[in-house]
Amino acid sequence: MRISKLKPIYVKFPPKIDSMREGGLYILATEMPSSIHLCPCGCGNIVVLPHDKNGWKLADKDGKVTIRPSVGSFNLPCKSHYYITDNKIEWL
Repeated sequence: MRISKLKPIYVKFPPKIDSMREGGLYILATEMPSSIHLCPCGCGNIVVLPHDKNGWKLADKDGKVTIRPSVGSFNLPCKSHYYITDNKIEWL
């Protein structure tokens, strides 16, 4: 089942796969800044977004996270495509 919202969770280390919860957006602000979440379509696949000059940009304003550009999981069977804006999923 598709979800429409993600909850930012700041972590020092990547979460173990079996401890990841649906709707959690795990944000690593370490030497290799990135975010990890389960695909919001409900397929259970993991989506990893590197945050660097060639990757995705993360903005956190008062606990509301926006990530750009869009997330296209075209290498996954579900082919999900969406924006993350103010913790909300905007399906494309």
